[in-house]
Amino acid sequence: MPPFTDGDARTSIVEAASAVFAQKGIDGVSMRHIAREIGVSATALYRHFDSKNALLSAACEAGFAEFEARIDATARAAATPLDALRQLGGVYVDFALTHPMHYDVMMIRPHQWALGPNPERDPESFAGLIAVIEACQAAGQLAPGDAREAAHRLWAALHGVASLAIAMPGEIRGLEPEPVRARADAMVEAVIATLT
Repeated sequence: MPPFTDGDARTSIVEAASAVFAQKGIDGVSMRHIAREIGVSATALYRHFDSKNALLSAACEAGFAEFEARIDATARAAATPLDALRQLGGVYVDFALTHPMHYDVMMIRPHQWALGPNPERDPESFAGLIAVIEACQAAGQLAPGDAREAAHRLWAALHGVASLAIAMPGEIRGLEPEPVRARADAMVEAVIATLT
């Protein structure tokens, strides 16, 4: 791996460390191991992150930013708010399956550090889901009601599908990406049916 420049060191370290976490798991690697794996000295790593939790927090922040960008792009590109809501199931599952380490520390085993500096504030991804549901309600595509509660229902349904696929990929048949996406689509439709 080429040496990091000052300007991109932090971002490069987070990206490289995320790959190590994804390959080795978050519990079994130390800061020294991460430094060795990504080709920097432990001193250089500690210059940017004072602990493994700080590095994991930065990885979570990057993961949430990407997840939020995907949700926002989907909502903007959809023909109607309801189309956006239906497409979000695929976005959710695709993110979880392509970023299992991020999903693990963001959604399955979150720690206080995973929630960022303002844990009382909803992550932008959840706020984006609420906004899509509110847009559906405003367009008459969903019944009026508590959009936050509706978002929780949808999130719970999608989380069940995604976390099961990540937690037990080899133990249960039918957890390849396409069946998981189909299940997510079915869960979105089931939740929509309760909101219309």
